[in-house]
Amino acid sequence: MKLSDTSSVLFSILASFSTLVNLILILSTLVFRSAALPVDSYDDVLLNMQAAGDNAKVFSYMNSTAYMDGGNSMLPSKRSVVSGLSHMFHANSSLLPADCDELCVQRIRSKRLMQHLRANLKQVRTDLLSVRHPMSYVWLNGKKVVEWYAEIAVADGPFADAQTVRLVPDTGSFFTWFQCRNCRRCYPQRTRIFNPVQNRNTFRYLSAVDDYCQKVQRTPYRLGMNNAVCYYHSYYMDGTTSSGMVVYDTFRFYSLDGRQYIFLPKLGFGCGLDNHAGTGTGMSGVMGLARLQGVSFPEQGFRYLGQSFSYCLPIVGSPADSGWLTIGDDSMPDPTQDPSFHVTALPDGGRSDTFYLDAVDMLVNGFRVFLPPGVFDIHEDRSGGIVIDSGTMITTLLPIAYYPFRDSYRQSMISVLGPVQMPGKFGFDSCWDITDVDPNQLNLPTIGFLLRDGQQFTLGRIASYFQYVSNGGRPLFCLPFIPVDTGDERFSILSGYSQMQMHMAYQYGPNQLIWANGKC
Repeated sequence: MKLSDTSSVLFSILASFSTLVNLILILSTLVFRSAALPVDSYDDVLLNMQAAGDNAKVFSYMNSTAYMDGGNSMLPSKRSVVSGLSHMFHANSSLLPADCDELCVQRIRSKRLMQHLRANLKQVRTDLLSVRHPMSYVWLNGKKVVEWYAEIAVADGPFADAQTVRLVPDTGSFFTWFQCRNCRRCYPQRTRIFNPVQNRNTFRYLSAVDDYCQKVQRTPYRLGMNNAVCYYHSYYMDGTTSSGMVVYDTFRFYSLDGRQYIFLPKLGFGCGLDNHAGTGTGMSGVMGLARLQGVSFPEQGFRYLGQSFSYCLPIVGSPADSGWLTIGDDSMPDPTQDPSFHVTALPDGGRSDTFYLDAVDMLVNGFRVFLPPGVFDIHEDRSGGIVIDSGTMITTLLPIAYYPFRDSYRQSMISVLGPVQMPGKFGFDSCWDITDVDPNQLNLPTIGFLLRDGQQFTLGRIASYFQYVSNGGRPLFCLPFIPVDTGDERFSILSGYSQMQMHMAYQYGPNQLIWANGKC
């Protein structure tokens, strides 16, 4: 074959390919099936494919990338990512030469498409996306331990099989980690241990030159770094610890309607190689939701989702996946539209890594306990205050707050179950035998906190008592609060148990908490 013939054939093939790409774009049915896009190209393509026409929008959900034209999507969605460079496929764009004929337009469109797919695009911030994930719990009756978790997928690109990890959503910490295969010390977990080798296209170890590594090294989780590796060490009050390497990977979440996937690339976390579980519930690791220097998952998602997250911890005994976790501004409740939601400020007390409930007193049946003034104030030495900690099981109060509150609660229970009968486990000191009694039929006193702005933060009914079967086989009903040992802690904690069935929404920007009871 002559060289001229070869050139003609190649030109014909390229022209046919360009025409085919153009037709597919016009028909809005382009589906990408590449499972091996390099990390630097598919990274932002997943969420930042630019507009195909001035009014077009693009999705990257559910095993396909679907183009829209004028809002008619191939895939159902709540809202889309709207991005720039809207001239990219526009035949009348000023970016095209004035004398460009149809074949010229096709070639330029095809070239720009390929360049766009391969480019490491800079993220255009949008607050139009939110991700949602179901949340469940583990209840170990033998140990009387409950722990909530969200099962998150770590995906090697949009079309690869994802690995799932069960993470405890923790507003009391800001670093995310989970166990990795070949760990030197591992604890038993309920899902397969994450294998980085399976995610060869998306997984990457970080070093001292990486921005996220430098952020981690400025936190209490730092463990050193060098030109090749970045290390971390996490520790928690229940004795759980994890050490390993700081890494990147791509995570797959659900859209708000739960019918589509959203991929968030280059999220930093810890790959745990030396791990110990204090509670033994079998979770893969922890998802840090608190804020600190851009380290937490929500903070890393700001460029995609906005500065908010929310959750509902399901009631113990409810069906699996009956709770949820969302990240993104689009999922925030609006108290002006729904009066059942309340909004209050989140004081930081000089601790930007901590969410506090700004309370001044406690309430029993809506009446003030009249605790000593300043009992929940946050002090300069980082003591005091009520830390909102979804990763802790039982609410703890400083003794100066606990005992007056407990006495008030006991007094209110006399007309319900009589005087307090016995202590229980976990440090519970106010329990009643409820043999032949249905707690659902009891007229229980409500428990709450009086906030500094005058609002009442009232716990859900199910969160106001703890029921379990004692070793003697008797069903016990207990007040689910304990006094904190001031030698270990110098602050109170609002636990996950106290937040059950509450819609809790956090806004980083205005530093606000939006909440409502039973709005899950």
